[in-house]
Amino acid sequence: MGIICRHCIKVLIHTNTSVVSSYYIMDRWRKGIKRIHNALKNCYLDNMSNDHMSRHNELYSKFSFVVDAAVVSEEKYVFCTQYMDSLQESLLHFSSANANCSSVGVTPSPVRCVHSPKKVRSKGRPPTKRKAAKVYRSKTKHVKNT
Repeated sequence: MGIICRHCIKVLIHTNTSVVSSYYIMDRWRKGIKRIHNALKNCYLDNMSNDHMSRHNELYSKFSFVVDAAVVSEEKYVFCTQYMDSLQESLLHFSSANANCSSVGVTPSPVRCVHSPKKVRSKGRPPTKRKAAKVYRSKTKHVKNT
């Protein structure tokens, strides 16, 4: 089922309808629909190296597929959580074993400076040619003359 707006509820009450067919509930109203906007890329991660970013994107897409497949049934969920726990332990062991090794020849990624956007002219009449009330124009002329 999904979330129905108050207008739809008012019509359902008026027509004494208690069940709504799933045909009439749009996908964007459903709770269980897969949201695409959750997997959007973050533009602020540009300072990562391309190799690091490509590895991140590949792992993210594989794990999102695993998550979608694992939530279907309880057996798949239990299997996936057990496997992920063992994978996490082996990764921790792997990282502690490689902590003694030093990386040789690795250069740090360059830092990108983010600048403010360029100032552009606004649309419409230029600020000096804007129309003003006669009262304000006469005051400015009087001040300029004195």
